[in-house]
Amino acid sequence: MNTMTRTQISLSKSDRKAADQIAGRHNVSLAEVIRQALREYVQKQQQRRAERKALAERLAGAWKNSPNWKGVDAVKYQREIRREKGI
Repeated sequence: MNTMTRTQISLSKSDRKAADQIAGRHNVSLAEVIRQALREYVQKQQQRRAERKALAERLAGAWKNSPNWKGVDAVKYQREIRREKGI
């Protein structure tokens, strides 16, 4: 069973009005509207994080197969760039 923790939040008048309207349309409490919104937010953030990770994994090492990078020492190249930029 999920134990609830009582939490107090402050909403702007417009946010409160919007939340009350949603609660009324769906016949749920204001607290339930906020819980659902938070769950959706967390889910979207996790999905975005997973998408960014997948993209990074696809891009990692992509340069290795490029004919422009044949024979280039990537570490040496990176050090040169950093030295030029003063990093």
